[in-house]
Amino acid sequence: MAQPNLPAVTAIVVAAGASRRMGFDKLSYRLPDGRTVLETSCAALAAHPAITQLVLVCGGNRAACEAIAAACPKPCAVVQGGATRADSVRNGLAAATGELVAIHDAARPFVSESVITAALTAAAETGAAAPAVPVKDTVKVADPLGRVLDTPDRATLYAVQTPQCFRRARYTQALAAVTGEKARLVTDDCSLFELAGLPVRLTEGDYANYKITTKEDLQKEKTMRIGHGYDVHRLVEDRKLIMGGVEIPRGGRRRSLPACRIPTSRWASAWRWPVRHCWPPAWRRAIRPGMPSCTRRYSPEAIRSGPRGRTCCCRSLPARGC
Repeated sequence: MAQPNLPAVTAIVVAAGASRRMGFDKLSYRLPDGRTVLETSCAALAAHPAITQLVLVCGGNRAACEAIAAACPKPCAVVQGGATRADSVRNGLAAATGELVAIHDAARPFVSESVITAALTAAAETGAAAPAVPVKDTVKVADPLGRVLDTPDRATLYAVQTPQCFRRARYTQALAAVTGEKARLVTDDCSLFELAGLPVRLTEGDYANYKITTKEDLQKEKTMRIGHGYDVHRLVEDRKLIMGGVEIPRGGRRRSLPACRIPTSRWASAWRWPVRHCWPPAWRRAIRPGMPSCTRRYSPEAIRSGPRGRTCCCRSLPARGC
């Protein structure tokens, strides 16, 4: 999409949380493409053309953050988080150089360029902006015993996302106004501005830009993959025809067994390397010139997250009958 003229932007990735609701370090969880949640979030921000610097605010995952910073294509600093979210963002802000800051929750790895652009554009105009989506469900307000007290008008309710974007000077002003016990009430950066009495504009978010908070959220990113595999076998006089480890009798109608096609189609669904790259060297040397390649190129990440058990090795068995 076309990019507006924006001042320099620093993306502050808040990755210092304890993942208490998850029960394990969710930011180190590997998504289907092989990258961790944290790596995916940082890559999405680094790919945005308006972002000129990244600051990773770490907790006990400093080693992982430093590895990401070293591989980042843009200037990237790592700072230690604080006791509260406000303290963590304050530490990140101290390392920021951009006129605008985009503060992003590291547990939202699926943020899109359009969502980032809309929030940055509004923040440049008004000083503070955050992406949000309308709430789909009816919301009830209840007391501690579960008795319903109120049903707010759903048309006025929005679920706020990140990155939440601000002019850096305005954010510094908000931090100065919210201190002590009041700072512990801050759950996101919009709430910091609310406590400071400063306005925030909501921009269009994306339901796909959800936050990974519980184990159920990890199931949302598992999508079905479909691949197509095929084999071409040449009949040779006085040699057995063996497909998928099974000898096919001569004279009958030639059949193609699932053992050949299932592995190649599974591997084709993973996206990048030719399946023969997983064969032992002796099998690769047995391939005759001109034998068709049944898959496209695959990346190491796709191999790690692709077919389990590397059953693609069955693909080499028909070579005995070629």
